[in-house]
Amino acid sequence: MARVEKSEFESILLSVLRDRFSEKSNVTVRKNLSISIKTQSGKAELNLVYVKWAHGYYLVGFADHGGLGEFIAECMIPYKPRSLSNHQYCFTTLSEKGKIFANSSNGHFEIPSRSEWVGSACDEIANKITGIYFSRLESMLNLDVNMINVARSEPGDFSYPLVTALYVAKSNGLSASEFDVEKFVKAKASGDVEYDKNLVKSNLRFE
Repeated sequence: MARVEKSEFESILLSVLRDRFSEKSNVTVRKNLSISIKTQSGKAELNLVYVKWAHGYYLVGFADHGGLGEFIAECMIPYKPRSLSNHQYCFTTLSEKGKIFANSSNGHFEIPSRSEWVGSACDEIANKITGIYFSRLESMLNLDVNMINVARSEPGDFSYPLVTALYVAKSNGLSASEFDVEKFVKAKASGDVEYDKNLVKSNLRFE
């Protein structure tokens, strides 16, 4: 039985993704299956990466917030960034816990072997993108409070996890007690404990 070719699958997937994002004027879905977001606060991108030997895909997403970039520059952080991606926030589904995106044991979402399964596979990818991964990037650009927990639980996905979380907390009016820097220290999300604690003291109110 002939397998479903990459070009055939991507043509259908592209149509499904464009339909899902058709009402979002700030989102562009390109032919190479990259999804870009542009807002006044920053930009983000989600890419479906094809791996030939797996005949399937994994996701890479990144986001950069303008205000956070200025805050990082002002802080003159003495330690090196945790992530080497050159982005404030960058993740890949290859390293995610539980392999939520993958539909196979090799960590990829494999193209189905039969044509009649293509439609449901494309819907599954689109559901995961819109329900999980795109939302993460939007949360980063919107500085949603939940990004504090993400930075603490997945520090390797951030250039400066604690500083990013601190900026989110500051932008949302949280106090130092609500932020709880000790949780970041325990999670090994702090690059320099003394420096980071002083940074929290100078940016969040104490009650």
